Amino acid sequence: MCRRATGAGSAAHLLARASDLRWTDTGPQGEVQLSSGYGRPFCRACGSPLPEVVHDGAYVRIPAGLLGDHPSLKVAEHIFVGSAACWAGDPAPSFEGDGPPRTDLP
Repeated sequence: MCRRATGAGSAAHLLARASDLRWTDTGPQGEVQLSSGYGRPFCRACGSPLPEVVHDGAYVRIPAGLLGDHPSLKVAEHIFVGSAACWAGDPAPSFEGDGPPRTDLP
């Protein structure tokens, strides 16, 4: 579900106590709800995924891409690795920006 919800190989989230989260702007919110029971809250103005309450309301799962700064955090765990994309973690070359010019595409 993470791949389909994000269009990426995985989803990066932060877990925080619900009591520690302070909303600064609630904006127009919506939620995608699938028949499987999976749901994802999102911002109706920009489409960004929103934090969601989990673990019986005790915690909030925050999409890491929402952060506007560079917090001093480290990866604590990887979950659902049994359903990871076959190409996740591929040792392909990495580039700081968009990469080299694409002249070899068909």
